[in-house]
Amino acid sequence: MMQPHVLTLEDKYLSSEDMANLIRAAALTGYREVMSKLGLKPDRLLHRFGIRPALLETEDAMLSMEAVCDLLEESSRLAGCPDLGLQIARHQHFGVLGILGIAAHNARSPAEATQIVERFIFIQGTSLRLRIYRPSPVDPLMIGVGVEVQGMAPERQQQILMLFLGLIYQSGRLRDPDGTKIRLVSFRHKLTGHLQLYQRHFDIPVLDGQPVTALHVPTSEWSTPAPVENPKFSEFVEDYLARHYPAPASRFSEQVRAVLEPLIGTPQANREDIARVLAVHPRTMHRRLAEEATSFNAIKDEMLREQTLKFLRETQYSLDRISSMLGFPYQSSFSRSCRRWFGISPTTLRRKLKA
Repeated sequence: MMQPHVLTLEDKYLSSEDMANLIRAAALTGYREVMSKLGLKPDRLLHRFGIRPALLETEDAMLSMEAVCDLLEESSRLAGCPDLGLQIARHQHFGVLGILGIAAHNARSPAEATQIVERFIFIQGTSLRLRIYRPSPVDPLMIGVGVEVQGMAPERQQQILMLFLGLIYQSGRLRDPDGTKIRLVSFRHKLTGHLQLYQRHFDIPVLDGQPVTALHVPTSEWSTPAPVENPKFSEFVEDYLARHYPAPASRFSEQVRAVLEPLIGTPQANREDIARVLAVHPRTMHRRLAEEATSFNAIKDEMLREQTLKFLRETQYSLDRISSMLGFPYQSSFSRSCRRWFGISPTTLRRKLKA
């Protein structure tokens, strides 16, 4: 059963437009602490933008991207805090990115980390996009890496982009404590009178009024392996895994399920991509699952079966929409799978479930 405090696509706070424009509640980790320190009442602001404060306790709850962006912009204005996104980022670490953070941690270079994040960033927010500027329009000897919210006006996403840039920078410095990779930060908007605030946070040159909002890595360092791993970063990884894969979920098959769950219905729900996130070769994943008397296909099939029951029981979605959300190419394919799992058509199953 769905937990009642977790926002779902059926939640009354979501409009039809919001359904395709969501962000994990983990993005607001630290928001209440920062706003309270600034002398404002965070829960009152959350309610104003249709966000239930209790949802912030559940990292994987889904919130309206527009509501979160507008909340941060208005909070910045009311608090007179132009660097609000950066202050919130200080309360976060790469674990806030969930499985995306773990995947990026396994990368051996900025190029590989960027490739992973570019492919999986939709897990964090459905309209988030990673932008690679090669070469950087700010410095032709560098490559720029930026984040943007697709389809949203630039002035409505300044704080959320600041937050993500701050988080990515902090995570990068944990992996590269000597600062040989990220050398420059640029912002599209002017930081009039506040440049020193940003300079103190990043501890590298910060430029405003630039063509792109991005972090910049020298081209010569783009594919160079990171230095020896920082022990503190390893502690973060171990803590995240301990919280999300506790015993007996330490079984490898449970880890595969945990990684696969947010990807069900997407092109990334395949053997190669799941193995990549877990930092193992597909053949190694196959062998380890066989040792537990299961397989990737069996796990995925079981999860599709579970999701089918959930959607048929808890929503009024059309069969065509459900089949699309689960990644079936045609409704007829979904119907055949339903008959294989339950021995009856999805229409009959829905009627029985709701009886």
